[in-house]
Amino acid sequence: MFPHHRSFIEEDQDPLFGKNLFALKGERWRQVRPLLSPAFTSSKMKSKMERTPIS
Repeated sequence: MFPHHRSFIEEDQDPLFGKNLFALKGERWRQVRPLLSPAFTSSKMKSKMERTPIS
């Protein structure tokens, strides 16, 4: 959806933060996004919200 965006950290500069979905661009973003998408389905997000205490 958003493979070409402004990055704040380059992947090769910071091994931890440079490889997250928000920092990646182009083909590397396309490779990583399908790996993370199943974790954010509506049913999983609902399940996580039900377990989160709201104060």
